[in-house]
Amino acid sequence: MRLITAALLVLSIAGCASAPLDIREQAARLGLEARVENTGALPVQTLQPPQVDGSLLRVYLEGDGRAWITPRAPSDDPTPTQSLVLDLLAADATPAAYLARPCQFVRGSGCRTWLWTDGRYSDPVVEATNRALDALKARLGIEHFELVGHSGGATIALLLAQRRADVVAVQTLAGNLAPGEWTRLKALSPLRGSLDPSAVPGRLVGLPQRHLLGAADRVIPAAVADVYLQRVAPRCAERLVVAGADHQHGYAAAWQQLSRQPLPCTLRSRH
Repeated sequence: MRLITAALLVLSIAGCASAPLDIREQAARLGLEARVENTGALPVQTLQPPQVDGSLLRVYLEGDGRAWITPRAPSDDPTPTQSLVLDLLAADATPAAYLARPCQFVRGSGCRTWLWTDGRYSDPVVEATNRALDALKARLGIEHFELVGHSGGATIALLLAQRRADVVAVQTLAGNLAPGEWTRLKALSPLRGSLDPSAVPGRLVGLPQRHLLGAADRVIPAAVADVYLQRVAPRCAERLVVAGADHQHGYAAAWQQLSRQPLPCTLRSRH
């Protein structure tokens, strides 16, 4: 029963639409180049600007996607059917790129269902995304990243920030900031093999960060973010509740305003 409940929650995260997003249509909509970064057995689909004027790039990280097709059956294709971060990127005037999760939109020899179910925040997933950031950095000649993650993409953003000195800020929306606490609160089976950014704070303590939570989010309660903030005790963090927002919708207006405002402990603003 615990496993069925977990599957239902993941289905609710993925949304009601059934057709996977077409990455080429998204690239045309956003005016970005669709490029697969060859990170080994777990390739990463990206959308990239042709060039970046400046040393900082904002990177939007996709959520968990279509992990399950029924409460009992994991999907054989985790490509999302809808994407909050792609919609936010479309309205973002700052230099930005998009990173899907490994095995979304593209297949590699290492793709198997564990990587988007229990292992969705595992070391192989984080490391493949890490190598994709390396490729972005080399190709576009940038020096620093600001990571923006939705849902499970927020988890990956924080795990990357623990590993990389060039991540200078993280912003999250409806983020699963403490996956162990999430499974505990929801009485779910643990995500065996997945990492938890709240367990080893490291660089997160001093990292500027902003976390947007949906007031009507029934998938990931605000208490999950509160446990992360208690455990990590970041010196430069902002926690904001967005009225009317649920797990997938209602963030556009708040993001349009907040994405241009400096984060705690910084003086840099977006124009």
